[in-house]
Amino acid sequence: MQIAPHILKMARRHGMATMLVLCVVALTSVLGLAILANSSLQGVVAQNQIYSYGTDCVAESGINLAEYYLLNPSKAPLLSSGYYPGETGISFGSLISGTVDITVAQQIPTDHYLITARSHASGASLSRTITKQVQTCNAAQKYALESVGSINIPANVAITGNVGVLNTLSLSKNATITGNVFTVVSGTNNGSISGSTNLVTSAYFSIPTTATDYRTYYYYNGTSWVRGTATNLSSYTLFGNLGLGILPFTLGPTTTNPAGIYYTTQPINILSNVTINGTVMTIGQDLTFAGSNININAQSGFPALIINGNLVNENLAGSLNVNGVTWLSGVMKSSGTVNGWTLKFTGAVIFGGSTPSIASGMGNVTMTYNAGSSNVTHLGPDDSISGVYWQQ
Repeated sequence: MQIAPHILKMARRHGMATMLVLCVVALTSVLGLAILANSSLQGVVAQNQIYSYGTDCVAESGINLAEYYLLNPSKAPLLSSGYYPGETGISFGSLISGTVDITVAQQIPTDHYLITARSHASGASLSRTITKQVQTCNAAQKYALESVGSINIPANVAITGNVGVLNTLSLSKNATITGNVFTVVSGTNNGSISGSTNLVTSAYFSIPTTATDYRTYYYYNGTSWVRGTATNLSSYTLFGNLGLGILPFTLGPTTTNPAGIYYTTQPINILSNVTINGTVMTIGQDLTFAGSNININAQSGFPALIINGNLVNENLAGSLNVNGVTWLSGVMKSSGTVNGWTLKFTGAVIFGGSTPSIASGMGNVTMTYNAGSSNVTHLGPDDSISGVYWQQ
C-alpha cells in the first residue's frame, strides 16, 4: 500500500502521530461508507425476499381459487364449456399484495384439468408461475344417466352419453346406450351399447344419495353474491294443478328468487303448455306431468328437477322437455299406459335411491348428456378434488 505524497509531507511537518490519526480517519470513513452500502444492500435483499414470499402466496392462492371454482362452477364468475377457464389480473385485496393470471385447460380424461397460476408482485419486477394438474370428482358432470341402485333400461329408452351405476345395469331388447358403461356389478345386456362396458369399484363413483335443499340458496348476479329464496308452487296452483292446460303459463326468475327455484310440499299436477325457466323441487312428494308441451329449463349452475319422490306420467299423449340436471329419489312411472308420451332429458339424470326403475309403459324416453347444462356439482356432499402433479 502506497501512502499519498501529501500525507508524507504532513507527516514530516507534524510528525508520525498526526499521520496515524489521519490514516485512522480515512479508514473510518471508508468503513463507514462500506457499512452504509452493505446496510442498503441488505435492505434491498430483504425487500426482494418479501416480494418473493408475496408472489409465492399469490400464485398458490390462484391455484386454490381455480380448484374452488372447478368444484363450484355455479359460483364461478364465468364458465367456458361448463368449467372455469381462468382470469387475468386477479387481486386478493390488501392482505396479499400483487395479482395473478389463471388459466385452466381441460385434459384427457375430461375430469382432469391443468391449472397455471402466474403471479406478479406489486412494486417489483418479480413473478412466480405454478402449474398443477388436478382431478375432480363431480359425478353430476360425467354421465347421461347414473344410479345408486341396480336399474334396468327398458326398450323405450335411448341414452346418448356414458352411464354409471353403483350396482347392476341391465338392458332390455331394443334399449340403446350410445356411450360407455361403468358398473360395479356385471348385468345382462339384451339391448345395444356402442361403447365399452367397464367393471369398476364403488370408490369410482360419487353419486349423491340425497339432494341439496334449495329453498334458500346463493346466486352470483355478475358482481356479487345474493341470497335467494325459493317460491312455493302452491301460490300458482288451482285444485293441485299448475297451469290451465290450454293457455301458456310461464314461471321464471324474480328479484327475490333469481335462480327461479319453485318447490312444493303438496302433490302437484303440471298441465299442458307450462314452462318453468328454473328449478322444480318436491319435498317428499311425487311430481305428476299431465299434459303436453311442458318445459323445464334450469338456470346456469342449478338443477332442473329435484324430485324427493317419483316422477309420474298421467296422460295418454304428452311431452316433457327437461334441460338441466334431474335428480330423483324414487322411480319414473306412469299412471296407466302412456305410450304416446315423449320425455326428453338433456343434461344428466341421477337416480339417488336404492330401488330405481323406469317403467316400460311411460312413453319414449331419451336422455342426452350435455356438459353445458350439467354443471351442477352441489347436489350432494361428495365433491372432491385431488392433485395429479405440481410444478413450480
